[in-house]
Amino acid sequence: MESRARRIPPVADALDDAASSFSAIQSAQSSLAARAGAWDYGIADSGWLHDTASGWARLDPRRPFMRARFQGGAFSILTRLNFTDVSLAARLRASDTLHDGRDLLDDAGNAAQDLLATAADGLLSGAEWLGGRISDGLDWGRERIEDAQEWGRDVADDLASRVQHAAPAWDRFVDTVGTTPEWLRDLRERGEIPQIAEVLGQAAFLGGQLAGVPANFLTDDDLHLFDDGRPYLASSADIDRHDAKPFDGINSIIDPMMDVYNTQDPTDHTDRPRVQVTAVEDPATGEVRYVVAIPGTTEAMDNLNGWAGNPAGTDWAANLRGVGYGDTAATQSIMHSVELAIREDMAARGAPLDGQRPEVLFTGHSQGGIIAGNIAGDPGFAERFRVGGVVSAGSPVDTLGVPGDVPVYNYQNQFDPVPRVDFGGAPTGTPSNVTNIVFDHEGSYSPTHTHLQQTYQDNIRELSYGTGTAENVTKQQQLDAELARFYNGNTTAYRVTFGRETE
Repeated sequence: MESRARRIPPVADALDDAASSFSAIQSAQSSLAARAGAWDYGIADSGWLHDTASGWARLDPRRPFMRARFQGGAFSILTRLNFTDVSLAARLRASDTLHDGRDLLDDAGNAAQDLLATAADGLLSGAEWLGGRISDGLDWGRERIEDAQEWGRDVADDLASRVQHAAPAWDRFVDTVGTTPEWLRDLRERGEIPQIAEVLGQAAFLGGQLAGVPANFLTDDDLHLFDDGRPYLASSADIDRHDAKPFDGINSIIDPMMDVYNTQDPTDHTDRPRVQVTAVEDPATGEVRYVVAIPGTTEAMDNLNGWAGNPAGTDWAANLRGVGYGDTAATQSIMHSVELAIREDMAARGAPLDGQRPEVLFTGHSQGGIIAGNIAGDPGFAERFRVGGVVSAGSPVDTLGVPGDVPVYNYQNQFDPVPRVDFGGAPTGTPSNVTNIVFDHEGSYSPTHTHLQQTYQDNIRELSYGTGTAENVTKQQQLDAELARFYNGNTTAYRVTFGRETE
């Protein structure tokens, strides 16, 4: 009886641990089967997947990755199940062997006591010592089996976690592959030859998204590399009135274009910037026009925030998507914010926006100019507003496909590399409605000087005073004449939040 009673607790512990493990495995198995079934995959008892999809579903490009994901999960569960079986059997066998040994030693001790009473204590002590060593050895073996089981479970769980983190990056890549870039639409619909910068921008963006798959797997985290997410849609709570001086020339129009960079906290990477929409009321006719100032790239190139789904939406990855696809989450968000501000302004004047199509001038530095040009070329926006022009500084605008009746004036510093990534619109060249005003070089050759907002402001200010080459002075006079209707009116300014959202 004593021997049987001694055997019950370790057996009960082993069965309890196994039951807990089997319950967790069963739950994981049910969850995996449901997820695999949603993708038309079945899981055999052996752990191998079989394809049950038919028709167009079999052509989904995400299926190979999802199959690998589910297959890894199935093998993980099978590995856990086998380890649990082996562990339970080993623990039960170890317990039986241990207690059989103890019983044998007890019997030997009793016999020795009957035969030699004098030596009984010594023999019994020796037997107990030997039994203890055997027990320790069996316990050590059981612990190694449990360690091996835990290691196998950790490896399987780690692999499953890495695959799960790699999956969103793959989904983003596949979604982007299914998105038609603007250059391809233009080629199909109008027979326009694609420009080199557009094709390279698309390829670079897709390459960045594809690189996110192994990056997520290796880091066991979703880094959101090249994740453009979806547009942040501002509400009336995101609108602030802002003091604005009348525009008396190009200098006062350029100032808010640079000042909107300061609407975002540079130390807070979760903060979103703002776009400024300035209403300009013509004192003679009462017509209200709008000038939009858009900030450029708001994140540094040398850290992850510049490439990984930043809430501002104006990171370096967005530069590539804006050139390669003609659209970004920030572009859509800014269009929404601009319309929101104009609606509020017109409502305050007692004139609803619907059916009015007010005129809008877009301005932007660097990526801000890319966004300005892409909005100017958006057919949906053109249905609701008349785009009166685009003024940009340090922007690659030759590839943006702005309609030919919209004048584009782009300031460039001679050795600023950013506006030259459009390769001059090669192979078709600079569009006829784009006027590039190129400043002769002064100062440092570093892009931190040639692309700097202040460098552009200083050069534009000097040109507006008549200082510069004869060609540039003529182009500036042409700009002033073409956009004079946006000068010298009564102004009211609004600043509205924009950006992107990611999962």
